[in-house]
Amino acid sequence: PALRVRRGERLALDGVTIRAGNVALLVGGEAALRAVSIEGAASAGIGLIGGALNAERVLVRGTRTAPDGRLGRGMSLETGARATLRDVVIEGSHDGGLGMAGSSLEADDLAIRDTEPNGSGRYGYGLGLFDGARAAVTRLAVERATESGVRVDDGSELTLEGAVLRDVVSEASMANGRGLFVRRSTAHLDRVLVERASGSAIYLTSGSNLDARDVVAIATRPSDGFANGLGVLVGASAQIDRLAVIDAAWMGIVAVSPGTSLDARDV
Repeated sequence: PALRVRRGERLALDGVTIRAGNVALLVGGEAALRAVSIEGAASAGIGLIGGALNAERVLVRGTRTAPDGRLGRGMSLETGARATLRDVVIEGSHDGGLGMAGSSLEADDLAIRDTEPNGSGRYGYGLGLFDGARAAVTRLAVERATESGVRVDDGSELTLEGAVLRDVVSEASMANGRGLFVRRSTAHLDRVLVERASGSAIYLTSGSNLDARDVVAIATRPSDGFANGLGVLVGASAQIDRLAVIDAAWMGIVAVSPGTSLDARDV
């Protein structure tokens, strides 16, 4: 990596631009960033492995895949990492814009744009939570992602307040492209717009739970023939106050399979 912060070490950067051929910043200790730009890194712009990051006014742009075609994330949080972000933009990443595994995030004013698949043609989500990750995000914009705008998976939990998820396309070899995809996890939404997703604006499956209010799904486009505003499947449950589904190409709302439940008011 261009810069490495080991456990027990601290790094503070203010007004710095990093251009790196590999990981730009690898953090196992503590790092504080302000007015920092990271450009053209490979594998990950910022990687946290059990470390802590406080970032304000940070741009991560143009992260490339590794030589073997893996990764390419703008920011990666793993193994108990903790991050607090404010006014952060991640754009032009691969595999995932911001990926989290078993880590935690608090973010205000986060934008993730133009995320493409990795070298194997897979993934490309904007924000991804895996392996029991926890995130609370206020004011999020995800635009032009692949596979999922926001993915909440494997026992994770997301609280999202004030978000726009727009123009999510499917992987070439799969039928997805969902605005919000929740599997075996929990999501809490307040004031969320999903526009021009593929297949489903919001898709819940495998015992997931959604608690939402003031949600708008507009112009869901077909993916393998399917296109719905809200899909609740395979034992998932959803409680929603104030939902608008506009111009879905197949079904507005679909709830399928035993154990699935939907409780919605003002639809």
